[in-house]
Amino acid sequence: MKFAGLQCLMVLVQAVREEHAITKTGSVDTVKTFAVTLNMGGKSMTAALLEDLIGENMVGTDVHVVILGLQEDKTIRIGRPRSLQNWTKYSVSPYEACPNGNQRLRIFVRDGIGWDHSAESPQAFKKKKLDDGLSFKKKNSAKECGKGFLFIKLKLSKGLKKVNLCAMSTHMSKKGTAFYRASLLNEAYQITQTAECGATVFIGDFNSRLHCQIQGQSFSLRPMFSRCQPLPKGGFTEGCQTDHIKSPLQYIIHKFCKERKGSEPWSCQLGAQGPEEKKEQADEMVQLLQKNDIVQCYEGSDSLKLESFNKAPQYDYQWKELSQTPAFIPTYRVSNGCGDEGPWNMKINDQLCWKSSQEKEKNNPAWPDRILVGGGNWQTDKYTAQVSKFATSDHLPVIGKMELMVP
Repeated sequence: MKFAGLQCLMVLVQAVREEHAITKTGSVDTVKTFAVTLNMGGKSMTAALLEDLIGENMVGTDVHVVILGLQEDKTIRIGRPRSLQNWTKYSVSPYEACPNGNQRLRIFVRDGIGWDHSAESPQAFKKKKLDDGLSFKKKNSAKECGKGFLFIKLKLSKGLKKVNLCAMSTHMSKKGTAFYRASLLNEAYQITQTAECGATVFIGDFNSRLHCQIQGQSFSLRPMFSRCQPLPKGGFTEGCQTDHIKSPLQYIIHKFCKERKGSEPWSCQLGAQGPEEKKEQADEMVQLLQKNDIVQCYEGSDSLKLESFNKAPQYDYQWKELSQTPAFIPTYRVSNGCGDEGPWNMKINDQLCWKSSQEKEKNNPAWPDRILVGGGNWQTDKYTAQVSKFATSDHLPVIGKMELMVP
């Protein structure tokens, strides 16, 4: 028996060695992917900003595929960075012209990298084809313009290895509920399944805000994005912890960011700093992606009401974020030219600040801009907000660099 057990152990050790040898010798290929999402806030993309976001200095020399998703973009024609002139470009046209700008999705593939590539429109969605991809317009009760999905299916092959790498971008409604946005996450995932995507990068403005109830904690009268609200007759709503916190904006930055000295960069993290904290559950996207079934968020505009739903019976999406939670500064709402700091205005650097108003609670700092992946074996190299000196939007760009392992 001991001899048999020793044989099994030797076989297992050999298998591990062989697997390591396969990876080491390159038998497992990778598709190195770089993705950027940015809500332009009704502005136009400039050549300088485009180069700053997806130029070779940012992307690096080892990336195979670059994915760019824009929302509320008023650019008439998006070109390409000077350093990507020899890359093949795939694109999707906007599904409707919106006064505040359109959604756009672009994929750039480096030629001569060993991966053959082409765009394919799945037959099931033939009527929705626009240019190299598909367009899915979504309606809601607010009848907002430009909300929905853009989709491109990229077929990659290298010898006998093949993979369908799909890219999807979205601009979800902030006037909808968490239940509504969960249904969109589910529908987007079902699209990738119907299209036979081996792996998908899903980027965009998901409009995730800090308006959900932290599970396991005592009931709160207000969501996090609304705490420390000044009252008309003096004083504040619940949430103020120190004398220098006098607005929801200051409360959120104090809750998720470390105190900084002078002009040093901010260090912020949506996730909890210790095992006893669950503050990341205030974020809608965290609740929609985590394993527990019940989602509880405050809904409404004038009077906030806690609403719950069970996502387990009907939603089977399997999206994952590039990291467990964003470890970068809130990407919304930012402004150029900030002036003096105050309760509703905190500087990010000498050029940018977080700026909100006490009249619009959902305009307080949050992480609406995210990058998700579905299917495939992904490894994350970078996931962060990019503070670009060329950006003029009320959002910060979010970038991700990752590798898709193709056995």
